[in-house]
Amino acid sequence: MMNEFYDINWKKYIEETEKIDMTFIYDTFCPRLEKGAHILDVGFGSGRDMRAFIKRGFKVSGIDPCKAFCDYNKDLDVRQLTVEELQDENVYDAIFASASLIHVEDVTKALDNCYRALKEGGLMFATFKYGDFEGIKEGRYLHYQTMDTLRVHLSNTDFTIIDFFITDDVRSERRDRQERWFNIILKK
Repeated sequence: MMNEFYDINWKKYIEETEKIDMTFIYDTFCPRLEKGAHILDVGFGSGRDMRAFIKRGFKVSGIDPCKAFCDYNKDLDVRQLTVEELQDENVYDAIFASASLIHVEDVTKALDNCYRALKEGGLMFATFKYGDFEGIKEGRYLHYQTMDTLRVHLSNTDFTIIDFFITDDVRSERRDRQERWFNIILKK
């Protein structure tokens, strides 16, 4: 369902997200990384975050299940792949999963795969819509999280929670919806 939504709506999604100012998130995450660290962007979509990390001096790779997003970002190091299919081991210094794991039905498996893909001491930044909803909304599967629900998904890994915080949606057209985001930084 999620892949079909983005296969059909990829242009609109890029237009809506490519210019979003994520400086606060980058300024929270990037100082925790070594210069030149290798970051995997899970669900890169428009490629906005990958390009921002490259400008900040990081090596960046990305995975996304949507072929159109991969084609749009063909100038970058991208693979058409779901996080559930990710089999990399001890490759990345960091993983960035902004608003992508919200579409994953098996969050536990996704987090396990991310844990395995990180080098020892690697960091992961992930954002989820905040709350307890799970199901189809606006044509996409969504899986919201709270600290309690996320702890259950993390129980199979040895991730350590480094930081977490809740933010409002940065998109002005969504502020009236009072959507909030649960942001978490994890360490392997």
